[in-house]
Amino acid sequence: MTSAVAANQSGDALYRGVSEGTGLAAANLARTSTADESAEQMQSCECCGLKEECTRAYIGHVRTLFCGRYVCGLCAEAVKEERGRLQSASMEDALRAHMVVCAQFNHAARADPLVQLAAVAELMRQILRKSGSNPGSPSGSPKRQWRSNVAPLRSQSCIVLKAPSAEFS
Repeated sequence: MTSAVAANQSGDALYRGVSEGTGLAAANLARTSTADESAEQMQSCECCGLKEECTRAYIGHVRTLFCGRYVCGLCAEAVKEERGRLQSASMEDALRAHMVVCAQFNHAARADPLVQLAAVAELMRQILRKSGSNPGSPSGSPKRQWRSNVAPLRSQSCIVLKAPSAEFS
């Protein structure tokens, strides 16, 4: 209120009072927008329809990677696999191809939710097999090859038994 009285006495003070108020409003707005960025919200995958709880920052990051569309983690891996399989395809082409597959799957699986759940589990299993068995796969690590002629690192138990010691008097 003191700023308002000073603002009425001179035009310069009025200008300064307004700019200080604007600065406070901008600071409050920045604080609010930062809180909004970290607040979680439900987001639906544009391919399969799966809903996930994500922050706005994460949603924005995913959209920059996938041509402005939000895709869940499972669909993101499938799109990456599709892009690697097609090799010359752009991200948009791989995304479009995956969305066609998802649309066909969703149409067939809507009749029975248990069928849909089993199909999602099977798709996840296939993706894990592909990523683990293909050493050149961008999303997976090479499958480990174990040699049968390697001896174990230790051949005794790790439990040490102590002999009873003589008591000292």
